[in-house]
Amino acid sequence: MKPMPENDFLCKLVEQHPEQDSEIASLAREDPDFMSICEEIGLAEEALARWQDLPCRAVEYEEILDGLKKEFWSKLSTRTGCASSDDVDDTSDNTSTQSEGR
Repeated sequence: MKPMPENDFLCKLVEQHPEQDSEIASLAREDPDFMSICEEIGLAEEALARWQDLPCRAVEYEEILDGLKKEFWSKLSTRTGCASSDDVDDTSDNTSTQSEGR
């Protein structure tokens, strides 16, 4: 079994993407920028959950989260040679749907 990252936000990303667990953990240890992106994703998800009752604010955090996830997959794909485009597309679809309702 691979050692799990100690940070809650990183553990959550590893749980969400078990097929990439070792790459995520390794890249987070080696690349401070990647680790920062992972942490910011966790913070943006928490903020989004807090602002769900105020749609205009929630949309802002969805857009931020979308950008962060694109950065996450870009860095990860550079390391592994492949990315999960489904995750990027799912996030983009949610953001555009929410933005249209603005």
